[in-house]
Amino acid sequence: MDVYARLLNNPVDRILQESEQRYKSLVQYNPDGICGIDAHCRFIEGNIELERILGYSAKELQHMSLSDVLLTEDVEWAEEVLHASLRGELRESMEIVLRHKSGRRVDVSLKHAPIIINDEVVGVYAVVRYITEEKQTREGLRRSEKLSAVGQLAAGVAHEIKNPLTAVKGFLQLLGHSSHDKQKEFVEIMQNEINRIDFIANEMLLLAKPQVVNFQFHDPKMILESVVTLLEIQATMHNVQIITDFAEHLSPIRCEENQLKQVFVNITKNVIEAMSHGGDLVIRLKEINEKILVQFIDQGCGIPVECIMKLGEPFYTTKEKGTGLGLMVKL
Repeated sequence: MDVYARLLNNPVDRILQESEQRYKSLVQYNPDGICGIDAHCRFIEGNIELERILGYSAKELQHMSLSDVLLTEDVEWAEEVLHASLRGELRESMEIVLRHKSGRRVDVSLKHAPIIINDEVVGVYAVVRYITEEKQTREGLRRSEKLSAVGQLAAGVAHEIKNPLTAVKGFLQLLGHSSHDKQKEFVEIMQNEINRIDFIANEMLLLAKPQVVNFQFHDPKMILESVVTLLEIQATMHNVQIITDFAEHLSPIRCEENQLKQVFVNITKNVIEAMSHGGDLVIRLKEINEKILVQFIDQGCGIPVECIMKLGEPFYTTKEKGTGLGLMVKL
């Protein structure tokens, strides 16, 4: 009888072997990613799901450390959590962003427990759950609830504003006809501001009142040409030159012309205002793989990364007189 056969006939050895196989099955085929990390933040092992989440094979991970899959700004924090675990401190589940082998960001939920051998903590087991899609869904629901609340509030506020506005606008028109030149100047200023308030109220109503959209096929070049014509004088006043680069023979696009035109007007006006010292605005229009690409290339100050993440949020604006509604309403 060989050694292996004797081991199988030994009940204690058989139990240990079966226990080890159960452990390997639990780890390798677990629906969550599982990895072992030693006291020096190096990967010891990783299961199949972890390979899918990070894009690295288990063999590749064994030559890597935790910092290799973390964003730079999270390395110090994650190592502090690991060392706390090595001291026996247990923490609640946390959400963190890891870096996939391809370079893209991956949102995960992380739980950890100490690896104890001979009463000594030698490392940490981490359970990693992929939550990128779940997080996007949560964010979508949060935004939807936020928009619903904003819409209800906006409808009530806009309704209350528009009633007195109608009377004020009428009396201002009467004053304009009977005023002296200097007074007419003041009346005109007030009329402009009243019109602006009226515009804001209408934008707020759009948040709560679904609009009937009439989609038809239109020439994108004609839409953009009308926008350029409309804003060319304003651009010149700000020392901005609008340069168009439109490809020939573009396919028509199915859209609501006025809404799309308003989007282009908003973007162009924002660009003009962003170039406080003037410059060139290049509007490029071309067709790629049966899709129309519109580019607005300016020489302005640019948009900070933290602001880009907030684009489309209600009432978020960096402009002194902005409403924070224009882009959101059109989205």
